[in-house]
Amino acid sequence: MRGWMEKRIIFCLSYFGVGPFEQYNDTSLGRINFRTQQAQNFTLTPAIDLYPAISSGTVPLKSLTRIKEGESVTINGAGGTNTNVYIMAADYLKDVGDLSKLAVDASSNAAISVTSKRLQRVKIGDENPDEVTSNLQTLSLGNCPSLLTVDARNLESLTGTVDLTNCPRLREAYFGNTDIRDIQLQNGSKIRKLQTSSKLSQLTLQNLPFLTLYNFELNSKATIEDIIVENCNLNPFGLLRQIYETDGNKLK
Repeated sequence: MRGWMEKRIIFCLSYFGVGPFEQYNDTSLGRINFRTQQAQNFTLTPAIDLYPAISSGTVPLKSLTRIKEGESVTINGAGGTNTNVYIMAADYLKDVGDLSKLAVDASSNAAISVTSKRLQRVKIGDENPDEVTSNLQTLSLGNCPSLLTVDARNLESLTGTVDLTNCPRLREAYFGNTDIRDIQLQNGSKIRKLQTSSKLSQLTLQNLPFLTLYNFELNSKATIEDIIVENCNLNPFGLLRQIYETDGNKLK
């Protein structure tokens, strides 16, 4: 009983800026991390009332006032040359703002890693290409059960595979004008809108009841080689017709 009470007290106090939220190496409450080229500002929106915190290297930066659920706060000057940045207690954040201008260290694979139970949006791109200056190359999404939207549009440096299999509530995913080769969706995902990249080479769509040809945007230059469609409302023959009409058709 005493141990349980102590943990509960520490956990509650952490909402007020002490305890686990200040430990830059604590991942038990979720974490978003990347390595920066320069100091930058980040706008955080909590999912509960708390003091949002960012660790810049080993230096904690946090809001001096308690931010109410749904309101936002900007934390200035996080990161620096080759500095690891950790957005702490990500399980209790619903949004981390617009990261389409995030400048990361290319020597560390220019990657961002996201794990959060309550995060609803990851925005590293934008519909307007002039607004995207980030050099991110890799997007790693861990356990993100509340994630609704991923927007990477016009982030030309983004490549490789995007694994969305730990995002069961995902509604919209946009990867237009990126170099993504493979988009992995959870079997049975609730996704309603999907925009592919011109470099997409393989795609598996299984048990996606809300995805139709109307809201599936296949890039006209897609180079798809392999595709699996099972138990989806989008017409598989209509989809095959779209793929055959693309400039980069490589279906086996």
